[in-house]
Amino acid sequence: YMSETSKLRHDFRHTAHTLLSLAQENDMEKILHYLREYNQELDSLSVYFFCRHTAANAILSYYADIISPHCIQTNWNIDLPDTVPVSDVDLCTILGNLLENAIAGCMDVPKNERFINLSADLTENGELYLICVNSFNGKVRQAGTRYLSTKQSGNGIGLLSITATAEKYDGMTRFYHSDSEFTSEVMLSLGKR
Repeated sequence: YMSETSKLRHDFRHTAHTLLSLAQENDMEKILHYLREYNQELDSLSVYFFCRHTAANAILSYYADIISPHCIQTNWNIDLPDTVPVSDVDLCTILGNLLENAIAGCMDVPKNERFINLSADLTENGELYLICVNSFNGKVRQAGTRYLSTKQSGNGIGLLSITATAEKYDGMTRFYHSDSEFTSEVMLSLGKR
C-alpha cells in the first residue's frame, strides 16, 4: 500500500511532463487518451487512509478493497497513533481476523442489510479497545460459550487467535450475537509496556 502510493506520487511528475508536451503540441486526442488510461490505472489502485499507524492502515486498506465489490456498508472509526505498544503482527492478526469473520458473516445476508462497524481506540491508560459489529444471518454454532465456525471445517480458529493474542497483552475478548448482528469486543492492556 505504502509503496504503491509512493510510486504514484513519484510517477506523477512524468505524467505532468507528458501532458505538458502533448498540450504544447495541441493534440487533444492524445491528451484525452492518456488521461483515460491514467485514470484506469488510478482506479485499479485504492488509496485509503484510516489511521496514522502504517501496518494497521495497510491491513485495513487490504480489507476495504475486498469489501468494496460486495455492497457492504462500512463505518470505521480507527484512532491509532503512529506507534502502539503492540507488535504489528499481533495488531494486524486481530484486525485481519475480525474483518475476515465480519465479511463472511455479511455474505449470508441480503446486500441491502450488509454492514461492518469497526472502531479502534487507545486510551490514556494504555488500553487498546477494538470493537467490530457486523450483520449476519443469526445462525451460530456453539460449544458452551465458545463460538464454532459455521464453515465446513467448524474449527473457528479466528476467534481463538484473537483471544490468544488479547491474553498475551493481559487483555480480554467478548463475543456475542443478536438475531442479525455479531459483536466482537477486544481489549489489550498496554499500559505497562
